[in-house]
Amino acid sequence: MAQKQQALIAPMAGTIVKVYVQEGEEVQAQQTLVILTAMKMEHAVTAPYNGKIKRIHPREGEVVKGGAVLLEME
Repeated sequence: MAQKQQALIAPMAGTIVKVYVQEGEEVQAQQTLVILTAMKMEHAVTAPYNGKIKRIHPREGEVVKGGAVLLEME
């Protein structure tokens, strides 16, 4: 059976404040993975399901566009 893969995207343009995970790390559903700030508001990007972080795209302090891929999970 093929593994489920999902790209987590930035819900809005903003700055990556904190990345809480590393590539290869096992995560639980609803675990906070990344904090993005936009217009003085913080938005937590959480894991949609239990899985493993395959790839992290932005670094802390990086500015991303809305819709940019932040993480890939499997």
